Amino acid sequence: METKATFILIDNPVDVMVHKFMLNNELKTPADIFHFKDTRQGLKYIETTHRVQTKNKTTVILDMYTPGMDVHEFLQHFDLLDEKIKNQINIFVVATFFNNEEIIKISENPHVNMFLPKPLSEKNIIDIISSIN
Repeated sequence: METKATFILIDNPVDVMVHKFMLNNELKTPADIFHFKDTRQGLKYIETTHRVQTKNKTTVILDMYTPGMDVHEFLQHFDLLDEKIKNQINIFVVATFFNNEEIIKISENPHVNMFLPKPLSEKNIIDIISSIN
């Protein structure tokens, strides 16, 4: 039985809708796509659902300025999770407004796969999918 890819989108409702549509368009197989507008909810979901090892990694697309906690706080909390959980997650950070210092700081975090500008383009979505396969 083929396992589905899993995506967690943590962003505002409009961007979530667009990203979900783009992911569904580009993925060759069905995926489970969960969304949260608050980073605390997304982090809690990761903690509770990834205690058991899964076959596929989960991809988190995280807006840098989502309510609840900013990306730096999210990454600090994420870093405290069990290694088994952290090893199951790919994190992609997205932002509309950013500066070079932010990009460098976020990109240096070992848990972040990639930093991408918003709005995400079709190429960005393809890059995300390619990097997790």
